[in-house]
Amino acid sequence: MRPPHGRARLALAAVLLGLPALAACTVDPPSGGSGGAAPSDQPFTGPMRIAVITHGDDGGFWSIVRRGAEDAAATLPEVTLDYQGASGDAKLQSDMINAALNQGANALAVSAPDVGAIGSALDRAEAAGVPIITLNSGSELLDQRDGVITHVGQSEQDAGRAAGEALAEQGATTVLCVLHEQNNIGLQQRCDGAGEGLGGGPGALVKVQVTGTRDLTSTAREIGAAMDAQSPDAVLTLDPDIAMAALREVTDRGAALATFDLSPEVLDQVAAGAISFAVDQQPYLQGYLPVVFLELAVRNRNEVGAGRLVATGPALVTEENAAAIAALSQEGTR
Repeated sequence: MRPPHGRARLALAAVLLGLPALAACTVDPPSGGSGGAAPSDQPFTGPMRIAVITHGDDGGFWSIVRRGAEDAAATLPEVTLDYQGASGDAKLQSDMINAALNQGANALAVSAPDVGAIGSALDRAEAAGVPIITLNSGSELLDQRDGVITHVGQSEQDAGRAAGEALAEQGATTVLCVLHEQNNIGLQQRCDGAGEGLGGGPGALVKVQVTGTRDLTSTAREIGAAMDAQSPDAVLTLDPDIAMAALREVTDRGAALATFDLSPEVLDQVAAGAISFAVDQQPYLQGYLPVVFLELAVRNRNEVGAGRLVATGPALVTEENAAAIAALSQEGTR
């Protein structure tokens, strides 16, 4: 299959250009610094604690998110960062949010693939006046919660649609979409969008649930078995570690492989033509920007996004541009 070009890249550009630009307004800070609440008309001063609590793990993608959050906090005076990942355990994530609030978090950034599971913890944050930003997943909370300032990430449905269009341009007619987490609405939206982008009707895209990053050997076997049962001509993975686990199974069966998100290994395979493309949502920005935005919200009453998402993607990384990004990936920022 030939690499995506022309219409596929224009479609991705249209997705990005169609998203709203940053807008500024004001937000009331939850309390003053230096040992207690301050009147709402007084600026926040003194040390600040920002909690970033995700559903992520220590894999390639989430390590970049963490790096972004840590780099942002390091540039901000008197900011302490509390970064934690729940490795897909929604109850643990809820407990982590509550613990961060108990420890005096002044602002909160969360990923929210399972909104219901962390709802009570977010209720508590809102009741305390703690500003919230969602990242990576959970953009629907912008319409559901007044305490959520903005979402930093991408429209997963649009990103999936762009991937489906790129695969269709390569000639794919049946695509296996690999779900590596359960109860993650964002991953479902990627697959649904890819099906729309393929434009081939209900049978054009088949979803398969796999074990995931906690057992990549089993995951590879499950992908191979699903390919034997469904005979797809392309496989779309939604995580770079899953892509690398699937690579041999996919190529041995003569199918094309595309993925979401980057890692040094994925970039090497894209540059070599073994992986058709990777959809980049810039995880470094998903860690970096929420920390900066929350510090400004609390100290300077700035609010970005105007109630809409701040887009960090999607964009295609192909054989044409993979090498230029690879060096940055080695540094842990792409």
